[in-house]
Amino acid sequence: MATAEIDEQAQENAAPETDFDPSENIETVLIPRAELTAFYHNESAKGNAFDAKLAAYILALAAQWME
Repeated sequence: MATAEIDEQAQENAAPETDFDPSENIETVLIPRAELTAFYHNESAKGNAFDAKLAAYILALAAQWME
């Protein structure tokens, strides 16, 4: 898992690409922080799986924002 602060307005960040191993099934998705929890719940409801560490991180961030 990795996190980064990204200037989404910068041209070079408009369409991020990855260079994963052919055997890896990983997708890079830019999600605004305010929409992260909804994205997680919507994708989970569709049957898309999240790594347990990433799911815990997302839910911990959501809990922190609610304080």
